[in-house]
Amino acid sequence: MTLSRGSKLSAYLIAGGSVALATVVSLYWPILYHMHMLAAFLIAVVFTAFYGGLFPSLLAIAFSALSFDYFIAPPAGWGISDPADRARLASFVVVAVFVSFLHWQRVKAENKHRSMVQRLSVALEATKFGVWDLDLRSGVVWHSPGMEEIVGRGPEQFATNYEAFRDYIHPDDREFVHHTITRCVENGDECQIQHRIQLPSGETRWVGTRARVFHDENHRPERLVAVTFDNTNRATDTSLPSLDALAASRIAATA
Repeated sequence: MTLSRGSKLSAYLIAGGSVALATVVSLYWPILYHMHMLAAFLIAVVFTAFYGGLFPSLLAIAFSALSFDYFIAPPAGWGISDPADRARLASFVVVAVFVSFLHWQRVKAENKHRSMVQRLSVALEATKFGVWDLDLRSGVVWHSPGMEEIVGRGPEQFATNYEAFRDYIHPDDREFVHHTITRCVENGDECQIQHRIQLPSGETRWVGTRARVFHDENHRPERLVAVTFDNTNRATDTSLPSLDALAASRIAATA
């Protein structure tokens, strides 16, 4: 997370203010001086990184080092004569930079994932595809909003597990679809089928479903990702999009 409101100056003001507060607390609470990683200053850096980002947090580290050097490490004034204090300050700088860098990397990954999800959402809305993701270990089903429109159920009524999700399939096709998906999981293949679903109103729709199994690092089946498309008016059309980008986005979202 980075500061999303106000000017860039706000982030640097947070850096200076948090370090100033850490300095005051350390001066009037001596036990913090003896803590190896300069606890109050490290909290100031983490706080700045969370609300301001990488560069304000690096500035907070620099302010912290200067403050410790001038105000806290004896003797008062510039210069640190005690080797233990030098080691304490060096350790703080290393840890603080590492924490700031890790936070920066996490923010970059979150922003990239958010962009992927937004693009995927727009594409799915435009094409009227629905995506569902079955966790093969827990049986939990995730779905995109497009699936709600296809099966005629709102988010509150939508199935959260495979057994309930399977009930959406027309009774005459239910065993066939379950057998096909089971074989897909066992063989690690991709399957593409057409079948009927039944809406709460009793209306029957034809849908096309394309599913693929993805494995964990030990090559065990982990999740089944599928795209479903309302195919009622063109039951012979089975052209559905690739699942690679969809699966990558879902895996990142649940990581």
